[in-house]
Amino acid sequence: MAEINFNVIEQTAILHIKQAFTKEECADVCKAVIEYKDRSPSFDPNANLGCWRGWPHVKGGFTEDMNNMIIDRCSESINEYIKRLERPINTFGESTEYMDKSRYVFDAWFNVNRKGAENREHSHSGFLASGVAYFQADDTGPIEFLPMNTLYKMTSPAWPYHGMANYNPSDGDILIFPSYLLHKVHPNPNEKPRINMAFNVNYQRKEAL
Repeated sequence: MAEINFNVIEQTAILHIKQAFTKEECADVCKAVIEYKDRSPSFDPNANLGCWRGWPHVKGGFTEDMNNMIIDRCSESINEYIKRLERPINTFGESTEYMDKSRYVFDAWFNVNRKGAENREHSHSGFLASGVAYFQADDTGPIEFLPMNTLYKMTSPAWPYHGMANYNPSDGDILIFPSYLLHKVHPNPNEKPRINMAFNVNYQRKEAL
């Protein structure tokens, strides 16, 4: 048989970790977020209609233990995501020598979406990966991922990676995905607000240590 080599130089991988946070942890985080929201006059004016966006984790809304728990759980999820990605061969690109691949830098924010609130199509380009940690999500609407090859009909419907993906997350779930991947969050049909933390992550620069 002739020698066969197989290479993957492009893929769109989504990691879904069920119940990364316990019900008790979710309840504690939701309580802290709502308390911070109710007493905080500041929010992101660029947030979508019906969505409050804030930073309780960096502005005194959480205890140190709660902050560390969230960071540790998200870091574990990123580690799992990176570990599972297939490694391409015979490729070249920009140098990553300046990156410390043992340490992450997170850019994160919390969202409280009331009934009817949605997030229109967008991406978070330029990061290693992006993700969402869900603390109150049951029956609050799906997140949908929209690959460009499908949107612009660049591939045949018969191509295995042609299509969009919907996730109906539950309390405690974490989703990790490529930052370039276009996605949207459908309107919340429930009186219960959707509470989550969205985040982007990069490796820390070596000279920043």
